[in-house]
Amino acid sequence: MGAVFRIEFMEPMSNKLWHVKLISASEKDTAQLDDLARCLKRDINNVSYYLLFGKILRDMGQYEQAEKFYELLLSELPSNHQDIATVYSCLGLTIAKTQKRIIDERNTI
Repeated sequence: MGAVFRIEFMEPMSNKLWHVKLISASEKDTAQLDDLARCLKRDINNVSYYLLFGKILRDMGQYEQAEKFYELLLSELPSNHQDIATVYSCLGLTIAKTQKRIIDERNTI
């Protein structure tokens, strides 16, 4: 039997140790998770699992990490791999988002 928990808070206790308070998810939380799962399934229907990780990083606004991940994929995948073009496309989208954020930050100064 599975259980779903919600993170109440997280705080670092030391260099490698975190204090995390979990609470049992309510029916409302479970319904929201079901909605999220349906949305993710729709979005990733034809996406390779390794490309999904980069997309999640990008969606979270972690553009530098996503860029590093896509560059790692390009260095690890064979040059004739079926997803190389998609990786380049994702990398380009990520760089564009990074540049937009830099421009937005400069304009707010």
